[in-house]
Amino acid sequence: MKSTYRITLLLFSLLLSLLLLPGCGKTSSYTIDKVEIMADIMPDGDLYVEELYTYTVHGDYDWMPRHMDAYCGENIEFFEAYTPPSDRVLGDFVYVGLNRLNVD
Repeated sequence: MKSTYRITLLLFSLLLSLLLLPGCGKTSSYTIDKVEIMADIMPDGDLYVEELYTYTVHGDYDWMPRHMDAYCGENIEFFEAYTPPSDRVLGDFVYVGLNRLNVD
């Protein structure tokens, strides 16, 4: 009777390990491979900036962090983010055909 209990416990442990271990190795990571920045000082003194970040992403992400400044956003009055179109280059992004991203 003891050997049946041990075998059952061993099989249950093995089955549980097989179900749980594949999920333990899953990791998500990303790298920022390239950053392009174009900035213009407007006649009223405002700074207009276009930035293009190129990421390599491994895994699933619902959002991506973006640190803006050391003053908790006090210096930023207007910020929008878009998925860049493949048919234009930095500095030539106009609002036509852009996919706007949610920004918090």
